[in-house]
Amino acid sequence: MAAVRGFTGDWPPASHYIGTMSEKVSLLKGGAGSKLQVVDKASLQFVETGRMKEDSWDIDWENTPEPAERTFHPPVQGFSPPLDRPAPAPRPASKPQPTAQPVPAKRTRSATLEEIPDVFHGVSPRQLHEALEFFDVFDVARGETLIQQGDKQPALLMVLRGQMEVSRYDRRRRASRGGVLGLTTLFGDGHWPVGLRTLIECRVMVLEIDGYRRLRSSGSVVSQALEEYALENMLQSLERTAKEVATYNQTSPIDELIPRKGFFERFAAAIGAGGISVVNIDVSAALSASPIFRNAEPHHLAKIADRMEAIRVQTGEFLFTQGEPSTHLYVVVSGSVGVIAAAGKNAAIKHETLHATDAFGAWSMLRTGGNWASYVALEKTTLLEMDKLGWTELSVSGDEVGSVLRLALIRSLASRVTVAHLQLAAHESGLKPTIEEYGDLEESKFVTINPASRR
Repeated sequence: MAAVRGFTGDWPPASHYIGTMSEKVSLLKGGAGSKLQVVDKASLQFVETGRMKEDSWDIDWENTPEPAERTFHPPVQGFSPPLDRPAPAPRPASKPQPTAQPVPAKRTRSATLEEIPDVFHGVSPRQLHEALEFFDVFDVARGETLIQQGDKQPALLMVLRGQMEVSRYDRRRRASRGGVLGLTTLFGDGHWPVGLRTLIECRVMVLEIDGYRRLRSSGSVVSQALEEYALENMLQSLERTAKEVATYNQTSPIDELIPRKGFFERFAAAIGAGGISVVNIDVSAALSASPIFRNAEPHHLAKIADRMEAIRVQTGEFLFTQGEPSTHLYVVVSGSVGVIAAAGKNAAIKHETLHATDAFGAWSMLRTGGNWASYVALEKTTLLEMDKLGWTELSVSGDEVGSVLRLALIRSLASRVTVAHLQLAAHESGLKPTIEEYGDLEESKFVTINPASRR
């Protein structure tokens, strides 16, 4: 995990939190394998989202009412008798009643019908079933620890049935059917930022790192759906967490957060030569040097580089302005960019500082409204720039190039979300962090991009 500097107190090591949890080995890390009952994937049958009712929190699966969409109701003839004639007299009790077609028995926990998780939006049941070879499906008993906070187990977990407790430090929440857990784990450094424990019997669908690599290499649309979901989910998480962190931060006068331009920069601006200018650098080499593109093949990077342009931004120049729409994606080559948001008249809050190898602009690619924050160059900065048309043509192409581009942005978002969560946890534990900059992004931080070719 990238080093974090600028704290007013010591940062608790990971063992500080992990040691407070159960010492038994979590199930996904190899503990008590018999408690994970493997489900026969060939027997699974997926249905579209909305066809099944959500599980109730305080009852077991066996007592959950059968979803209305799956219950057979015999047709009722003559539901309301005509007003101009009396209703027929009831049959004598001694006469046998006609036998109605029986209602199918309620499905038990071994049923094969499952609802497609939201992570696979747009994927048909047939396409998901064809991709099941890359996943594992387990039934887990109530009260079992699936993963502990801090475990390194690169995997994505989807809840098909039941409900889990998700814990981060002293915070708790519940994840039920359709819940997706582990996005920053699978696409980040492989460590789990939360612990998972079953509250009732659960059925889970697990995609481990090797399964994801093979899924991606297969060219399945399931892989593309997963990556698109990760982008959307992490973008929402970053915005939400950054705003939570901002409630702890002190506001500052805007003039203190926006650096002043030097003499030569002011002179260049006066003669119309300042601001943002195009520079001549090897874009492919710059991409290959970035950890977020680690292991990508040169010919894939060359196609991405064809849609990018290198620019140099002077100190104090704004790339994005809060509340205004934007149309570009950026990768920082050198320099730094501050992320700030207005907090009243002539005041603002600084959220984070982006450095070389960071990417930003996902909001521009995935949204049409105004940005939630402003991005300003804190010094003379070199960036790689891609417009929305280039992003659209590459990211939705369905080939390896689109996957490499999506994954690079996912990796950058995963890193920023992880740091935002660390900031929030530090605030909540009373450490009062004053984070101004983060350590360099280490190559070992990411575990997923793999250059395996699709055949």
